[in-house]
Amino acid sequence: MGKHHLVLGHTQDILSGKTIEDTHDNRYRQKLAHRLLEMGYTTREIQSHIPLVLICGEKRAAIHLDFLILAPGKSPLLIRYAPGSLVTRRTPARAAALLMGAPLVVISNGEDAELLHTASGRLLGQGLEAIPQPHKLPQSQKDSQALSPELKERCHRILYAFEVNDACPCDDAVCHLDPEPESP
Repeated sequence: MGKHHLVLGHTQDILSGKTIEDTHDNRYRQKLAHRLLEMGYTTREIQSHIPLVLICGEKRAAIHLDFLILAPGKSPLLIRYAPGSLVTRRTPARAAALLMGAPLVVISNGEDAELLHTASGRLLGQGLEAIPQPHKLPQSQKDSQALSPELKERCHRILYAFEVNDACPCDDAVCHLDPEPESP
């Protein structure tokens, strides 16, 4: 048994070829990665285990996002894996998608999925078949606006609350960081 999850051994990550722990969560992540490849996405278009540093006042922590699709000429698509109920994952998934500039976000527990419009939170589709195929991704918006500092801070706070404060104390997926040093 690992620190948090039952470790069943080791397996090879389908996207990177690296050896990873074989856990129930990683099996679902691999299932999602396999599905993305079957849909026509390439390993070059799928970024996985994307680090994101969250700043919440004096507190800082690093988390990882599961998948970010960056297809040429298309807008980014964020895919978040989380076990359990999908509806409870909507708010942090939207916050992460805003930070990553993704107009669409998919939340999946490996067996089911929801496709959301990031800005409005509107549910666009349900089920694993709702994951957009490459040709159905929206075109890239060259003039997309950057997040305001206030919205960026709110997204950080939302993710910090859901991903860091609500994490199990034995969860090794969250890395608490020292506060940033003050400028001289």
